[in-house]
Amino acid sequence: MGNLAINGTFTYLPDPTECTPTPIAEIGRFQSGKPVRQGPEEVTLRWETLTYTEFNELTTRWAANNTSAVSCNIPPISGTNPASYRTVTAWVHEPQIGSQRDINMYDVELRLTID
Repeated sequence: MGNLAINGTFTYLPDPTECTPTPIAEIGRFQSGKPVRQGPEEVTLRWETLTYTEFNELTTRWAANNTSAVSCNIPPISGTNPASYRTVTAWVHEPQIGSQRDINMYDVELRLTID
């Protein structure tokens, strides 16, 4: 439906409303004072509201691709140029629901660990 892709494009799922990076752990500092960071790059994609059909498409894609890293076209970090989607290889984690009312899911989050 939008530019988001996880091992293929989506039919119903809209682009996320937010893309937030997880800070990479700081494990020390160089003599110059610059931090030494180690660990994988992670981003969390968030949707304010998804219908049952949209959420089902997301969970079906996760279930089909949760055993290996797959090609993903992810949005830019929130607050940056919206035209700058990037293609990465990432591990897809299980979608998390903030709350559910009727057939809508609210505050849905999907974490990606970039390989």
